[in-house]
Amino acid sequence: MKMRRFVAPTLKAALAEVKATLGPDAVILSSRQENGQYEVVAAMDDVEAPVSLERPAAPRAPANSAELERLSSELQYMRQLLEQQMAGLAWGQAEQQAPQRVFLLKKLLNMGIGWELAQSLLQQVEPITDEDAAWSQLLGLVAQGLKPSERDISRQGGIVALVGPTGVGKTTTIAKLAGRFVMRQGASQLALVTTDCYKIGAQAQLQTFADLMGVPVHVARDQSELVTLLMGLRGKKLVLIDTAGMSQRDIRIAQQATNRQGGGLPVRNLLVLSAATPLKVMREVVEAFGQLKLDGLLFTKLDEATQLGSALTLATETGLPLTYFSEGQRVPEDLQVADPQELIDRAIVLGAQQTDERADMAFKLGLGKEYFDAH
Repeated sequence: MKMRRFVAPTLKAALAEVKATLGPDAVILSSRQENGQYEVVAAMDDVEAPVSLERPAAPRAPANSAELERLSSELQYMRQLLEQQMAGLAWGQAEQQAPQRVFLLKKLLNMGIGWELAQSLLQQVEPITDEDAAWSQLLGLVAQGLKPSERDISRQGGIVALVGPTGVGKTTTIAKLAGRFVMRQGASQLALVTTDCYKIGAQAQLQTFADLMGVPVHVARDQSELVTLLMGLRGKKLVLIDTAGMSQRDIRIAQQATNRQGGGLPVRNLLVLSAATPLKVMREVVEAFGQLKLDGLLFTKLDEATQLGSALTLATETGLPLTYFSEGQRVPEDLQVADPQELIDRAIVLGAQQTDERADMAFKLGLGKEYFDAH
């Protein structure tokens, strides 16, 4: 193995020298910054001697799947290490060249704002001359990207289905929505429907809430039953539908989408998500449940979240209206109409409680991937 040391004024220039000298297959062994210069140590395997024409090489036995899987895992691990190492150097370089931008980027990342959105927001306030003024502009841009719902179900009614993965609190949220409606307009104008025939005890839980409010619960096992039920409940001002919780990878979501069609009924689908869910998982859920034609977002468990930037990012990316926020177990007190500014304010408070470790990791994951995707 041939090892070479390369020194250049920037990391990019040093890596370019490595590529030009040793080729694209060179392996980066180490890198560091010293006295304003970047040193990169790289290596390249020696070229194997050509095989003699007089004695053909024996055919290589195909690698088994376990061996290929091990090699793939090792390569992925090496890539992750290099991504973090390169991004760590770039982070230090960025702090020297644009300290105000990095300061604001850290604040956004500590809030939990996604990497792509954070970069987009910063580009809109550059050049940065005053940190406080730029921060106010950034928060204003975040607010502009959020869409509040213009409908309060407990006042305006309709046919509303809560959909989403298991464990996010759909049934409890149904009870809270029902409680808000009963307090304002009485139990006679409300009907509850459940399509959850999978989870043990799901119907019993909803029935318990319904009995306390004096509201009937109807069970629909398929599309035909659901349409028939909804047609019969057209005289009710509000019909709330509790659906089965399932993983975003569950093929039954497509079936659920099919079962919500027919009858020409204006069913609104609200996606229920825990605010404590990582952004990556939130995106997967939206993509999966998007088959249902979503009409809004409802975030639960705000009291369990260590950051709320994921919720802000998802609402901005999807453009779906924010409908309600839920936290705690009290029915119906722990449910409120979504206020985008309140979500931003709470995200700021939680972000201020974070150390820079969250921002450092987000930076390394974001910039490291950005670097490797570009090369």
